Formats: sequence, structure tokens, C-alpha cells
Amino acid sequence: MNLKLLSVGLFAFLVVQQGPFAAVTPIVLDFEGLSPAPYIGDLAHVGTSYTSSYGVTFSPNDAGLRPGISSGDPGNWGMDGTVGHTFMGFNGASWSGSHLPIEVTFATPWDAFSMDIAHSNGAPTWHNLGFYESWLDVTAFFGANQVYQGKAYLNNPNIWSTFSFGGVTFDKITWHVNDTNGGLSGGNYLPYGVDNVTNVPEPTAFSLFLAGGALLLGFRRRAGN
Repeated sequence: MNLKLLSVGLFAFLVVQQGPFAAVTPIVLDFEGLSPAPYIGDLAHVGTSYTSSYGVTFSPNDAGLRPGISSGDPGNWGMDGTVGHTFMGFNGASWSGSHLPIEVTFATPWDAFSMDIAHSNGAPTWHNLGFYESWLDVTAFFGANQVYQGKAYLNNPNIWSTFSFGGVTFDKITWHVNDTNGGLSGGNYLPYGVDNVTNVPEPTAFSLFLAGGALLLGFRRRAGN
């Protein structure tokens, strides 16, 4: 097999899949320093805070932006966010609307998505026992068409992890919390936080993109010697 042709083909394929500038100017929504709207009661929600700057709008059925333990930990969530201290809080079955799917809409479609997720204080701590899992059911849409569905697995409380997907074009994402005991309908509390929402491509795909480019450049340099 001609390795040069293979590398050129790999590079071209990944340009089409990821876009040649997919990671040059990433959007990072860290929820820091916002003057959020709307307010519901005394809680600030992301809502339209990023609509004018990035075209990203969050439905207001979370449990509000949380300043974290570095700011006194109101609500006893027991953690800080991963980029700064603030994170989106979701308060399980005890908060009106917080158990419903949140919707995130994009005025300009994205083709990759990443967010940091973690259970907070009060969530079950059974994950390391082998019989229990909890997760976010994540669905992406382009127009009326569903283009992606996956599970973003949560860990024991206050342990952040990163969930991401790519390779599809979408203009809306929804997610809601679930677990092996029937989710919120099974009686579990299931509070969690979300932080660092970005359009950065999946690490594996982007690494292949860079590897293909490096291989192609290597052939070019060898040919010039």
C-alpha cells in the first residue's frame, strides 16, 4: 500500500470530518463573571447570557449558577467548578423543573461538544460497588432530526469527568439525569454540576487529524531531501 497516498487520504478525510479550523478558536463557556438573565426567585440562571456573544441559549430549568466552596458553598454542593469556581447546578428531584431535560440551542450549528460533569453532595456513592451507575442521557438534534444519542456517566460525588462527542452537526442538545434504579422516578436525589461547555473536537479524532498532518509533512520533507 502506498503510505503517502494513505496519509493524504487520512488527512483529507479528517479535514472533512472535523473542519480544518475546528480547534483554532474554541468557544469555552465557563459561567464565570456573568450577569445572568433570567433570575428565578433568588437564583441566577445561564439563560440568554451567552446568546448575543456565542449564539448559545440554555433553558432555565437548572438549579441556578453555583459559586462553589471557594465562595462559601451556598447550598452545600461541596465542590468548585473546573474552570474557575462557578458551575451550573442541577438539584435532582427536590428542585422544581430540575429533573426535566435541559435544552441548549445554538444559533450557529456546532460539530463537536464537550462538558465537565460531576455529582455533588447528596448523590449516591455506590458507583464503586459494581452494581450501580448514574449518567446524563444526552441527545443532539439538527432541526427536527436526532443526530446523536449517548450517555455521560457520572462518578461518586465531587469527582469531575469530561464528556464529549463529535462528527455530527447539531443545533440543539438536551440532557437529563438517570440511573440504574429508575432515575428520579426511582426515588434517588441525583444532584450534579456542569462546567466548561466547549465546542472542542473529541481528543481522539483531533489527535488523528494532527497525526495525519504530521505524517504528510514527513513525506514532503523526505521528498525534498
